[in-house]
Amino acid sequence: MIRYISVADRIVALTTTTLKDSMEQLLDRLVPGLTASAKRDLTDAMLRRERMKPTVLPHKVAFPRAECDEVNRIVCAVGISEAGVHCGNGEYIPAHTLFMTLYPKRRFREFVLVLDHLVRFSQDPDKLALLQKVVHDRKQFQVVRAEVFPWGARDWGHTNVFMPVHGLLERMEAVVGARRG
Repeated sequence: MIRYISVADRIVALTTTTLKDSMEQLLDRLVPGLTASAKRDLTDAMLRRERMKPTVLPHKVAFPRAECDEVNRIVCAVGISEAGVHCGNGEYIPAHTLFMTLYPKRRFREFVLVLDHLVRFSQDPDKLALLQKVVHDRKQFQVVRAEVFPWGARDWGHTNVFMPVHGLLERMEAVVGARRG
């Protein structure tokens, strides 16, 4: 996730409860120099997509997204709302976390992998609760590879030391096994 989200500028405390206004607030962070017409077009595209099939999940997380010619790589911002953002016509529960993603057309396959990662991340209540705390005390958090941890978290060593070494050993065993077999 670190390639797509930077704690400093991409985790946003949302100040509105409407989906349209929340999308515009996130777009301001994702693409700061976006023209008013491009911003309106992207917002309209995401709203059309949400009307067709809302992306809000039962655990109060939504995934608005759009193909965007103004970006040359996948970009993502996270909106955190204590009050909740109303998705749909009141038929869906308000979302308290929005993962907004923009992607260029040529990166659609990579976007699908990012979306899968974000959905899995959002299904872990501990990770989601920790992410929601970032907007209140940014200085206490850092993004480490694909996880968000408070400073000094015990899992940092697991993520940055054990797993890379474990993966390297597994690849070496596979190569040795293929040469023997």
